[in-house]
Amino acid sequence: MNRRGAQKKTIAIPKRGRGAVGRARETEPVTADATVDRRIRRTRKAIRGALQELLHETSLEQITIREIAEKADVSYTTFFRHYPDKEAVLADLANDQVVRLLDLCLPLVNVLDEETYAACLATCKHINKDRALWTALLTGGAAGAIRASFTRRTLEKAVDMPRTHDWLPVDIGTTIAVGITLDLLGWWLSRANHISPDQIAEMLDKLLATIVRRKKRQRETPQQ
Repeated sequence: MNRRGAQKKTIAIPKRGRGAVGRARETEPVTADATVDRRIRRTRKAIRGALQELLHETSLEQITIREIAEKADVSYTTFFRHYPDKEAVLADLANDQVVRLLDLCLPLVNVLDEETYAACLATCKHINKDRALWTALLTGGAAGAIRASFTRRTLEKAVDMPRTHDWLPVDIGTTIAVGITLDLLGWWLSRANHISPDQIAEMLDKLLATIVRRKKRQRETPQQ
């Protein structure tokens, strides 16, 4: 067949960086490692969520690993590929919770007395909203690790805080404030369920004002 004189058909190729083809070329390919990482994160999130749900039904001591795996819809052996025990799941779950609690509690050691009750109340309401989880975190076997993590994170933030006392170093003042807060919340969760968040918030505000934030009173000069 004679092809002379026939018009050549051309295909327009978009320039790099323009259109869908250009964008596709600039996009990094999804690697197998990235897919695996997403799968790991998804599985761990399911396991953490399963434990959190189970904590609404019973205590950590009564929960078995098989129950967690079943609730998360993973196999028993898959659980151990991600966590050595249920306490490790709780510790992982606690990391996210500690960050949120820190956001609520930080104003307690960083503002004037009259401005702290609202922060105390917000903290207590947050705890009360998920009492089962926080009971496990603050009164169970993970309580020591939670306290250490919370204290460390608060101290890191306290570096930039203004000092409320010239006689009290920031690090010890912050440590005392954290201890008071966690001890009161732990007592409330384990022994004083009948007390409302409002009442606990008032207690916490008064304790911190008395021990940590109140300015040093001038000693009265004894009369002659």
